[in-house]
Amino acid sequence: MTTSRVTKKHFVDHGERDADGYYDYYYAYWEYGVHLADRHYGARVYDDETEVAFVHTAHSRSRDDLRAVLDVLRPEGVTELRMLGRSGGYERVEPLPTLRDALQRMVGRLSPDWGRRAE
Repeated sequence: MTTSRVTKKHFVDHGERDADGYYDYYYAYWEYGVHLADRHYGARVYDDETEVAFVHTAHSRSRDDLRAVLDVLRPEGVTELRMLGRSGGYERVEPLPTLRDALQRMVGRLSPDWGRRAE
């Protein structure tokens, strides 16, 4: 297992207020630095979308590393990673599944009744 270190800092970025007191833009987010041995990943989690981490700095697109990044951020409520894709926008990343995920998919393909007790 890779040793990891995580840093976390909250930021608020906003524009000018108009006459009614509204900002022309307003972003509040947590900035995470995930260090896996000698590899660094930067991710942003917006306050209004806490289940998604937008990975903006990546040592590589290694599926093993991305799984480790997701595992580190799960206790923070993150269930999905997104990175800049070929479209130029952020796209969902599918990290390497855990053994449990893979087994659940395999069992689901066998039979809906597989593993159930006979009554």
